Amino acid sequence: MIELPPPNRDAANRGGGIPNTMTPGESAWVESHAAGIVDIATLFGIPPPLLAASLLGGGNSIIYQNLTTVYEQWNRDTLSVSYTPLIESAWSSLLPRGTHVELDTDRLLKPDLKGRVGIATEAVAAGLITVAEGRAFTGFAGTQAVPISPATQEARTNA
Repeated sequence: MIELPPPNRDAANRGGGIPNTMTPGESAWVESHAAGIVDIATLFGIPPPLLAASLLGGGNSIIYQNLTTVYEQWNRDTLSVSYTPLIESAWSSLLPRGTHVELDTDRLLKPDLKGRVGIATEAVAAGLITVAEGRAFTGFAGTQAVPISPATQEARTNA
């Protein structure tokens, strides 16, 4: 049998088993580095959570934010205002006169499959769109729907 040495209990154990052995200077460097990332993100109009940076002291990390909201903010405040017109103009200048490029930035914010199915289901139930339109919205327009047996339909209704 292999014997393990007794655990080292010299350093104070903070947060998940990693001993805090940083000097005050090293700790200040880490805080300074994080602040630099936030400054750079702000300079380029990128939300700091997208660069895995939290705003010091504010608890503003990606863990506590909805990623879709962060992307929407970035699209609304930076991409659509600053970069999209420049990109469209540059690409349009390469095309024949009278032709222009228009970027579809809505595709950047497309919900995941679960979200799209939920949106389509609610819209069909409310009578806003047809089932075929809902299938097209979710990306299943070219597939055939699987018929549901009356017993399964009744079980879902009574659930």
